[in-house]
Amino acid sequence: PLLQEVGELFAGVLRDPTQALTALAELYQRRPENALYARLEILAKQCQGYAVLTSCLEQALPKIATDNDRVQIMHRLAALYEGPHDSPHEALSVYRRLLILRPDDVRSRQGLDRLLPLAASSGNKLTFYAQEAEKAASLPEKITILHRLAKELVESSKDYVRAQDVYRDILKLAPDDTVAIDALLLLFRRDHRYTELAELLERKLQIQTEPARREPLMTELGEIYERKLHQGARAIDYYLEALRLGVASAPAAAGLERL
Repeated sequence: PLLQEVGELFAGVLRDPTQALTALAELYQRRPENALYARLEILAKQCQGYAVLTSCLEQALPKIATDNDRVQIMHRLAALYEGPHDSPHEALSVYRRLLILRPDDVRSRQGLDRLLPLAASSGNKLTFYAQEAEKAASLPEKITILHRLAKELVESSKDYVRAQDVYRDILKLAPDDTVAIDALLLLFRRDHRYTELAELLERKLQIQTEPARREPLMTELGEIYERKLHQGARAIDYYLEALRLGVASAPAAAGLERL
């Protein structure tokens, strides 16, 4: 009651929102209630006291009774860090904590996707993404960040060898990640790594079911085994399989004629 009275006195007669915010924030930490939080937001806006407000919310979180209320307050906290407090790294931390509490929380996932590039732009992106991947609260988050790291390695750093390693790491976590498979195929083609290219094409063939999509994979495999790896028998097998799909394949037919 005393803190309430002091806060109201500063907010009203004394017209000192800073002191009012300090008093009522202390009260909120002891007794977190939605009505009181709404008052704190108004006072923080009046005096730009967002540091006091975010600190207050952080301190109050353990005392909030239910997970639903805690999630609501954490979203408010993340919004404060992302917006008026202008602290994207802190907002990222809150969204990550939210995903531990609620792994399927769409708003938190969207927040991470929105803030990762912004936070990375403030420093070395490669170091940032590598560190964020280690901090990831869930497997989907880790995979998303590793994709950003690999893209940065390819497009900005031109470090194709390290990018290949990152895509391999993704495929260890998500063996059927077609984005990683396709990106790695491009890198293997670029570097003429035909043995690894053939192995990865065969891996993609295992998860691809549509005949129209399987045919070019089989044809490319046939050409690699014929022209690059000099394994004629395997090349014939893939050319025949491509033709058996019932999809017109002039390259496969031409390959069989050569062999």
